[in-house]
Parts: sequence; C-alpha cells; structure tokens
Amino acid sequence: MRHLTILFILYVCMSQSGNLHAGEYPHAESEVVQKRPKGHPSSNKDKEYVKDDFKVYYRGKTIKGAHVSSFENLGEGYGRDNRNVYYNGTLIKGASSTSFQQLGGGYAKDHSNAYYAGAIIRGAHTSSFEYSGKGHAKDNRNVYYDGRTTKAPDKRPHAGPTSSGNMTSLGGGYSKDSFHVYYDGKQVKDATASSFQSLGDGYAKDPWKVFYRGEPVKDASANSFQCLKDGYAKDPWKVFYRGKAVKDASATSFQVLTDGYAKDAWNTFYRGEKTK
Repeated sequence: MRHLTILFILYVCMSQSGNLHAGEYPHAESEVVQKRPKGHPSSNKDKEYVKDDFKVYYRGKTIKGAHVSSFENLGEGYGRDNRNVYYNGTLIKGASSTSFQQLGGGYAKDHSNAYYAGAIIRGAHTSSFEYSGKGHAKDNRNVYYDGRTTKAPDKRPHAGPTSSGNMTSLGGGYSKDSFHVYYDGKQVKDATASSFQSLGDGYAKDPWKVFYRGEPVKDASANSFQCLKDGYAKDPWKVFYRGKAVKDASATSFQVLTDGYAKDAWNTFYRGEKTK
C-alpha cells in the first residue's frame, strides 16, 4: 500500500511540473521544419508542417495523400514527398517532385516551370531562372518582382545579353539593371541607371532628379539633397515630407524631432504640416 501511495504522489508532481501531459503518446507529432529565414516576405511560418507516424499536417489540417516517410519541408510554404509538391499544404498540380527546388522569396522551379507562391510563372525560362533577392527574380529574358514580369524582353538587334542578367538591389525598394531603375518592380521613368542611388526612407536620386517612392520630387536639388528621417528630407532651399514640399519651413535651421514632429527657428511641424 505504501508503494502505491508513493507512486501516486510522484504521478501528481510530474503532472503539475509539465513533464507528463494527458493524452501523450509514444508516437507524438514531430516537427519537420526549420526556423523561418529573417526578412522573408511570405506570411508562412516554417513550423506549420508537422507529421506523425500516419499523416502529414499543415496548420493542423491533414494533407490528403501525402506520403509520410518521404515527406520533407522545403521552406517558405513548400513541401514535397516522393510523388507530389505542395504549397501551404495544397497540391501543386503537375509539379515534379524529383526536380523541384525552393529558391527563396516565394520562388521555386522544377524542370518544366518556375513558380511564385505555388503558382506557375507563365513564360519563365526555367533553366536560367534564379532568385535575385528582395522580391526579385530573373531569367535570361525577363526580370520579375513578386512573380510578375517588370519589363518586356530586350528585343533590340544585336543587343547581346539582356539587362535581366545584372539586376542589382539598391535597398529601400529600389533596384536597377544596365538600362533601367525600378521601385517595387515598377520602372522609374527618366531615371539614369548608371548613377542612380537609393537614399533611404523612400528617397533616391541621380545627378539630375530626386525621387520619392519612384516618383519625381518637384523642385528638389539633386546635387545637395539630403534624406533626414521619418519621411523628412531637404536641400539648401526647401524641406520635404514624403516627397512634398513643407510650406514655410526653413531648410537651414530645420530639425527632425520624434513621432512625426519637426521644427525650424520659427515654427513647429507635424507630419509635414505647420502646427498652430
């Protein structure tokens, strides 16, 4: 009787300490995924694929027909077994499990197609397709942003390799190739690619123009333009907030404070507007 009492006390203590859980089985679900990469644009969490001895699950929902022993997580929402490929737990019809590669940024490819977020990118050249970083991908004909073509192929006679071969990310949503500049995948008109630079906070410039989120900033001096912070910028004559001139602001004495506030020698401002 004494032995039974001791065993019961030990059981209660282990239950309260969290070392023993009701309904715990020898073959509990095991995670098959790794830590999510930093800065990844997808909303997927890498710990959403799990499996036990009999089934594979995505966000707790059984993936019908998935082969448990061969199933592997590829990262960023992609998974595969020895027969099929999945994105967010849904079968990608026609995808080749044996040749499928997860490239990063939501992009992937097999021997026949390139994919973004599990959908085929129509017209992509698979053998030369690769992820460039920060939402961009390229092949030997086009440049892509979030799975969409950002410009037409270069069809000029004797053009040689297309400009997609040297896409460079500049930061702040800007990128460029040999001939064009892009903001969030959209071409920035009248920008000079060779001398273009991103300044941060949505601002950028070349030797002749200043841009905010890909649009020209009116009356800004590119040569002396400075990006401050929190959307504010200035040149020697004007102050700007999110690409628009701040009325009555003195550039020489202008200071950015915090939480959208700023001041010069005579006025205070909140988000680019003069306060009373």
